[in-house]
Amino acid sequence: MQFLKNCFDEHAEKDKDKDTMTKKELADMLREQFDITENHFVSQFYNDMDKDGDDKITFKEYMAYLAKLFEGF
Repeated sequence: MQFLKNCFDEHAEKDKDKDTMTKKELADMLREQFDITENHFVSQFYNDMDKDGDDKITFKEYMAYLAKLFEGF
């Protein structure tokens, strides 16, 4: 859990808003931490995470998505 929080915090703070993550910040995190480089995967992750459609991912949206993703494990 702490690893996921650290990943979010490290990448969300790259712009002026440390409480949300942009699509570019998400792409950087996925590339650096998980070796995911395919643009269509990044777009899919981003669109699935951004539940309220405000073009930002909050930590709550991030964790809700990951919880759903890992639900079966």
